[in-house]
Amino acid sequence: MFRRADGSARRRRPPSSIELTFGEYLTDWLEDQALLLKATTAARNRNLGSRCVLRHRIARRPVRDLAPKGFRAFWRELADHGKAGGSGLATGSIATLDQVLKSALRRIVDDGGLPWNRIQRRIVKVEASERPWLDSEQLGS
Repeated sequence: MFRRADGSARRRRPPSSIELTFGEYLTDWLEDQALLLKATTAARNRNLGSRCVLRHRIARRPVRDLAPKGFRAFWRELADHGKAGGSGLATGSIATLDQVLKSALRRIVDDGGLPWNRIQRRIVKVEASERPWLDSEQLGS
């Protein structure tokens, strides 16, 4: 609280979502989600958030500075060595975390804090298939 010029006390407004670090915002968002989700779903989301996001450097970035390339690097790091032992995190866990973080950022967009969702696109792993090229004889027959 702080005092006005006339001596009366006034409560400080909490910082807006965009002024927080991503880790602070995500922690608050996960607490709110615990009121809306089943206990097991909320626990899974909290577990993924604390194990993966809050320990990563992306959690220390301000929400206003988040960018899609930062999330792409984050997903790659999780796939390479996202577990505590240093091995890669399962793709299903990464996909679940992707949905959780998209939902968290969607709230800031809906509240008008961000103009667009920083991780709106779907994670897609594309591998080129090895198909032989057909020559003219094969095409003609």
